Amino acid sequence: MFDVHVVPDKLKIDSRDPVFVDGPVWLTLGGRDFPVSGWTDAVLSVLGSMGAAVAGALNGDIHDFYFFEGSYFAKLLPLSDAPGTPRRVRVAAVDDGSAETVDDEALPEGEVLAETVVLLREVAERHRAAQELLRAWFEAHGEVELAAVLSRGYQYDALDPRFTH
Repeated sequence: MFDVHVVPDKLKIDSRDPVFVDGPVWLTLGGRDFPVSGWTDAVLSVLGSMGAAVAGALNGDIHDFYFFEGSYFAKLLPLSDAPGTPRRVRVAAVDDGSAETVDDEALPEGEVLAETVVLLREVAERHRAAQELLRAWFEAHGEVELAAVLSRGYQYDALDPRFTH
């Protein structure tokens, strides 16, 4: 199980130049909320970082995405599956504290707080759903320029053949 949570009605637009939107954003991995349920962070930055990680994982690369308030990040580790099968990723939620070393599975030496194995498509779809929820809220509240920010990053394409090995 993997999900991305945002709560548009609790967003706080702190600045527009540079753009900074603070609000609840967190993940659920295998039934555990990460960093915690209701975590508040730079929601556009978290989603932007996550989109970049999904794009990298589509190319078979290990990528991280970050929460910016604290020492938390998630690592997408593409798995080697049989040709023609849907691409899966191991998602590891990590509190790295000040760890700078990496173990033999490419996980930081920090504490892995939660992990799950899911289809990469599921991660991309949940990312898109969070973006769409925010975009709709921005547009409904006259924040057209903030809605445009969401379109600058990774955009899910259901027909992308890289979702299959």
